Amino acid sequence: MLCESCGYDVSGTAPDRMCPECGVAVAASEPERRDLTRLRMGFWRLVWAMLGSPRLSARSAAIGDAKIAWFGVVSRLAAAMIVSVAAVVPMPFYTDVTPVLLVVILPFVAADVFLVISALTAIESVGIRFFGKQRGWRITREVAWTVCDLASVGWLTGACVCGAGLLLLHVGVMQEMRLIDTPHMPVFGMIGAMTMLVGLSIGLLQFELLVYLGVRQCRFANPPRVRRYDALGGPSESAGIQRADREPRGAS
Repeated sequence: MLCESCGYDVSGTAPDRMCPECGVAVAASEPERRDLTRLRMGFWRLVWAMLGSPRLSARSAAIGDAKIAWFGVVSRLAAAMIVSVAAVVPMPFYTDVTPVLLVVILPFVAADVFLVISALTAIESVGIRFFGKQRGWRITREVAWTVCDLASVGWLTGACVCGAGLLLLHVGVMQEMRLIDTPHMPVFGMIGAMTMLVGLSIGLLQFELLVYLGVRQCRFANPPRVRRYDALGGPSESAGIQRADREPRGAS
C-alpha cells in the first residue's frame, strides 16, 4: 500500500502511525476511506459534488468503482442526447423532415456524438497514464478511467451551452428564411454559432480541468483489493499489490 500523499510504500506501517516520508497519517491512505458512492448519492447529487468540490470528490472516489463507471457513461450519453435533440428536433419547422423521419435520425445522431465524446475520453485516459508513468505516479487503467468518468460531467456542462447555441442557430436559419418576423431582433444565427463555440470550449476545458484535479488526488490511490492486514494482524500477501515502480526515497 502506498501513502496517497507522497507515494511512499507504507505496507508494513501500522495504521496509527505517520508516513515516514511526508508525515501524513497512514490511515488516511486506507482504500476503505474512498467511499464516495457509498454515500448513496444519486446521479445529480454526484454531478453537483463534482462541480462544487471536485478535489474532495476525486479524493473520496473508490478506484474501479462500477457506479462511477456508470456515472461516466450516463454523463456522456446525456451530453450526446442534449446536443442531438437541440440539433435535430427543430428541423421539421423549416425543412421537409417529418416527425417519423426525425425519430429515425435522432438515435443515429446521438450515437455519433456519444462515440466522439467517448473516443476523446478514452484518448485522455491513455494520455494521463502515459504522463503519469513519466512522473513516477501509479496511474493504472482503473485509476485513469475512474478520473475520466468523474470528469465526464464537464462534457455535460458544455453540451448544455452548446445545445442552447444550436437552438439559437435554428432560430437564425428561420430568421434568414423569413419564416419568423423579427425586424428589431438580433441575428440569432451569429449568436448561436458563437454560443456553440463557447459551449465546446467550456466542455473541453472543464473536462481537462477536472481530469487534472482528479489525477492529483488519485496519482497514488490504493485500489479496494489492497488489504493491509490479515486475520492474524500481520501484513497480508496482497498488501503490496500495484506498488509504485520505484524505491522509497532515500533507500540505498
